Amino acid sequence: MFPSTKTCRVIIFSLAFCLSPLRAADAETPPKTLDEQITYLEGALSESYRLRDRTMLDMAVKGLKAAKLAEKDLEISILRSERNAAWASGQQFGTVTAPAASIEAWGLMTRAKMGQDAALQSLRKLAGDLPPNPGVLPAMTKDNAAEYQAKQIAINEYAARAKLHGQAMLALALLKEPGIEAKALSAIQNKSSTDHQAMMMGMYGGGADPLILAVLEADGEAGLTKLLAYCSDEKAAVKDQASVLNELNSLVSPMAFLGAEDKFSVTAEIRKKLPKDTQKKLTAPYASILKRYAPDPNQQWDMALNTISNIGMALPANSLDADTVEAMNALVGRLPGDKNQYPKPNFIAIMKKNGKDFNLPSKPPKPPVDDKQF
Repeated sequence: MFPSTKTCRVIIFSLAFCLSPLRAADAETPPKTLDEQITYLEGALSESYRLRDRTMLDMAVKGLKAAKLAEKDLEISILRSERNAAWASGQQFGTVTAPAASIEAWGLMTRAKMGQDAALQSLRKLAGDLPPNPGVLPAMTKDNAAEYQAKQIAINEYAARAKLHGQAMLALALLKEPGIEAKALSAIQNKSSTDHQAMMMGMYGGGADPLILAVLEADGEAGLTKLLAYCSDEKAAVKDQASVLNELNSLVSPMAFLGAEDKFSVTAEIRKKLPKDTQKKLTAPYASILKRYAPDPNQQWDMALNTISNIGMALPANSLDADTVEAMNALVGRLPGDKNQYPKPNFIAIMKKNGKDFNLPSKPPKPPVDDKQF
């Protein structure tokens, strides 16, 4: 059982003084033996991985540096912390969890902070170009079982590599790597996803897209401006733009609740740095997406349409102007099926909370003019 987040913060702060030549007078009593101190530091490091708590990570690194462990013992401590973070994430329900790719990237970031250049080079390699996308999974028939299985394995491996790619970008942004914002933005603009075809356990969850967080961490409000410009670019794919806009909306929406522990995460740190009117700034690219979305008559279900609907549901009431509401009304008119077919009711609800009244009585027609009565 690991100590609580608050306890970890207090004890690590004490350890930083205990393990250094200077000792704080009347400080809270830290663990007495070196083994006990290392156990607490490992627990804190593990919690920093699970929560993606940069402050706790930096304090744990400071304590480990002061402990002056041999390289082998330091590696064992980091590996143990990674293992415990993965185990704790697997046991959590209703609290913050970290996907495996995030834990691996944060472990490498720890090693880089401890001065291991090989770890920094590993992060740079993971953040480099992805291998070619293996393409679409073929329909399974009785004659292509081996081909289908091989393609599924290739897709799973690509998806796992892509997740590491994003988490490595974020880790490098947290390490203040020069030029990482441009690389992360380029990765967003050229993203080639296989998530809907990948079959993996323990690779999901973990909050906002790390590529988006990397852009915002590295370039702040300027990074947000670039992301919004991408979401309004008429040359980009609407489904990809909707995905990014939905991530941004989820990041800043007051409706989002990720648990009490989220306030310690690097996601919360980045969120606090964004302008208070960020959600209002999302409405212009949202209007652009609404106007450009074209339903595919051959596609029974389009995830992009569901994403566009989710964005509107999460935006505050009366945040869309009349032109955007009419663009949404026109989109509903382009969708197949009657007014009760999903997601039309969602769009109607969005328009209602933004001022459009569908229940206004229609004006009766004017009576015809009888020329003979004059």
